[in-house]
Amino acid sequence: MRRDDRRPRHDRGVRTTPDPVSGEGEARGKPDIAVLRLGVEATRPSMEEARAASAAAQSRIMVVLKNNGVADADVVTEHLTFAPQYHYAEQGRTLRGYTATNIVRVTVRDLSKVSGIVDGAAKAGDNDVRVDGLSFEVSDPAPLRAEARKQALEDAKAKAKQLAEGLGVDIGEPLAIEETSYSAPTPIFMPAAKMMEASDSTPIAAGTVDARVSVRVRWAISRG
Repeated sequence: MRRDDRRPRHDRGVRTTPDPVSGEGEARGKPDIAVLRLGVEATRPSMEEARAASAAAQSRIMVVLKNNGVADADVVTEHLTFAPQYHYAEQGRTLRGYTATNIVRVTVRDLSKVSGIVDGAAKAGDNDVRVDGLSFEVSDPAPLRAEARKQALEDAKAKAKQLAEGLGVDIGEPLAIEETSYSAPTPIFMPAAKMMEASDSTPIAAGTVDARVSVRVRWAISRG
């Protein structure tokens, strides 16, 4: 009786590449949302004065957001503090007043509204306004990731073909594919100082965001 040989069978002359071939892919797209961090930081002689000034300024900013079409669900409080402020010297510390800080994270889905929101918030908050910065992002990174993955696979195949030609062999079908890394679309950040440097309306430039994917592919090779 013949022994059952369960080892995988390959076509004659077909081998497997000893090491997988790596590929890199990158996709670039335009952001469709902006994330703005703004609010107020009010310092007054008493805690109640600081709290009241902060609340009043923040309420005016919320009106600006609503008038520019920002939904309530797209405004999230990120930082809220009430703290005393001291002046330190050799003689000890002296109470200077109290600071109330209220910072919200705002998702703006209409990029044409960003400049108006920044300028409107600056006016509404007056000297107590605080703008921590702005980032541009993509709401759905899946299409960019798919394109970057496609580019990575094409890169791996091109490298495999070049290596095969140098050895006088042909590549066949991919036998194993592994996605080794993925870099999500990187937000584009604009610091507050950059946004507020203009004397008229604040200039806003969304730019582009990039996604990167790395893959490793093991190929079948044959001679002739």
